[in-house]
Amino acid sequence: MVSVTWLGHAAFMFKHCGFTFLIDPFLANPNCPIKGIPTSIDAILITHGHSDHIGSTVDILNANPSCKVYTNVEIASYLSKKVSNNVIGFNKGGTINMGGNFKVTMVDAIHSSDIDTEDGILPGGTPAGFVVKGNGVCFYFSGDTDVFSDMAIINDLYQPDYAFLCIGDFYTMGPVQAAFAVNKYLTDVKTVIPMHFGTFPALTGTPEELEKHIKTKTKVLTLKFGSAYDM
Repeated sequence: MVSVTWLGHAAFMFKHCGFTFLIDPFLANPNCPIKGIPTSIDAILITHGHSDHIGSTVDILNANPSCKVYTNVEIASYLSKKVSNNVIGFNKGGTINMGGNFKVTMVDAIHSSDIDTEDGILPGGTPAGFVVKGNGVCFYFSGDTDVFSDMAIINDLYQPDYAFLCIGDFYTMGPVQAAFAVNKYLTDVKTVIPMHFGTFPALTGTPEELEKHIKTKTKVLTLKFGSAYDM
């Protein structure tokens, strides 16, 4: 099985047979159970350029010389000036072999993606989600997005069993929109794992409200910070 651990906000750690990867490693969030910079990280996926998603990527890469990061071309260009590690940029519809028997396809998201730097804001390309498949698991990671009808294409092409969906509202879709996505477009998803809520006061969406609006048999699974769950 693939184990997943919620690190707070939209940051997650995934492990399978000694291979460990992170998505959107914002480890400075107030709910993160990890203290310091983790080692033995094999790969990182980044959905878009905002600081609460690039997060601790540079520090993690410096502490893990063999770690590879996969993201869009613009963020990859930015990171390649910061670190000497393998930084791989790809694009929407593209699929990469991440290692650990995982394949990752970049899919669309509706959001913004500028990169906040000490020298000002840099273009961060367009935001993305990911479909990760391997070791008996297929999941859709929405990134920061509003609901959009092409989620139906993601469902039909990849038929994910799990969907990690943002529900915080204000900066992303809230519970009502996320539930609509499940009811209307992500019809093959058996389990929704809510994310990007409760970190800051503006993110008011709750898993309970999400569950209230889902009209299918899809299960809402709210992970506990730092506790591994076997997918």
